[in-house]
Order: sequence, then C-alpha cells, then structure tokens
Amino acid sequence: MNVDSNVYTMSAAKAVVTARVNSFVYGPVNMQVSGLPSGVTATLSQTSLISGVATLTLTAAPTATTQKVPVTLWGVSGSRVHSVTFYVAVSAT
Repeated sequence: MNVDSNVYTMSAAKAVVTARVNSFVYGPVNMQVSGLPSGVTATLSQTSLISGVATLTLTAAPTATTQKVPVTLWGVSGSRVHSVTFYVAVSAT
C-alpha cells in the first residue's frame, strides 16, 4: 500500500489522499485510519478492496487546531498487516 505524498496540506478544511492497494492474492484488504486529531474526520471511498485505488478524504471542523500531525492508514488482509504514515497540515479554513 502506498500514497502519493508524505505531506498533505488542507485547503478549505479538506485534504484528499489517494492510496494504492494490491493484496497480491491474499484476499480483501480492510483499511482503517488512526492518528486523527480532535476535530478531524476521515472518510474512505472503500474500506475493503482486493487491489486498486481508495480515496481518503480528511475534513477539519471549524474547531480543529492548526497543526501538523502524523496519520496512519492501515491495511489488513488475513494475518498480513501493512501501514503507511504521512503528515497532514491541519487547517480549519
């Protein structure tokens, strides 16, 4: 699993991350996100896929604190676990 960049900056309180997934015939990859700061939500276009592209949209509430934080996207397929960590520059505006 990989993403397009190591750092994402929110524009109009949003950041979009494109994740590329390949299970290499190990079955569906179930994805989840960790490390979100208070006031930031994440929406995955797909939470499970075998291979392909999933879009992760991060949205900051008006109360979110401006900061740069590490966010981790996890992919689990059976006993195999992969993760990718990237930074998000949070901005509520």
